[in-house]
Amino acid sequence: MFANTVLNTTSTTNDCLPYKINLSQDPEKICEFLNLDYQLYNQGFERTIDIFKLICSSSFFKKEMFSELNRAYKKREKLRPMFQEFLDYLQLENDHGLAPIQNLQLQAINFFDKQDELITIKLKLERETIIKSKFNASMFMKYGFTGKKLGEAIAVFKKQMEEKYKKDFNEFVYDSSNDIIQQELTNYVAD
Repeated sequence: MFANTVLNTTSTTNDCLPYKINLSQDPEKICEFLNLDYQLYNQGFERTIDIFKLICSSSFFKKEMFSELNRAYKKREKLRPMFQEFLDYLQLENDHGLAPIQNLQLQAINFFDKQDELITIKLKLERETIIKSKFNASMFMKYGFTGKKLGEAIAVFKKQMEEKYKKDFNEFVYDSSNDIIQQELTNYVAD
């Protein structure tokens, strides 16, 4: 669930969606992190139940996660016979007595040594937050712009600022004080 991610613990929107960290493409390292037997994984499986047993052997596995499926997901499970078979298997198995899974993202980032990527993402998000707080559509709406005219006015204003300041609009906003941005907007509206 997004509310439990490393990058955003309170937002209900998907603000971090474009930012992803590829932890690893190394199956052995992934098995190590998930506490799965890599040798067993590597030798392959004769029966699907052997795959299920391996999945359930991870110390991160939590059976309860699958009992909380929403309705939309239940429709999709019918299209995936192996997943349905896995859900049936879970009904037969005893609880594994595992600790609840909370936010394991930071643990994964540390294990796969991706802290620098996380810092870069956090800095980008902080920058975007600053830009959005200094410039947004509501500033134009105060002057009566709405609908199509609002979009057109913003586009023209952005282009004018890029030409005047010889930099990308977001750079202009980030580098400028609120007073400068407001003055430029006032000048634009007055013209």
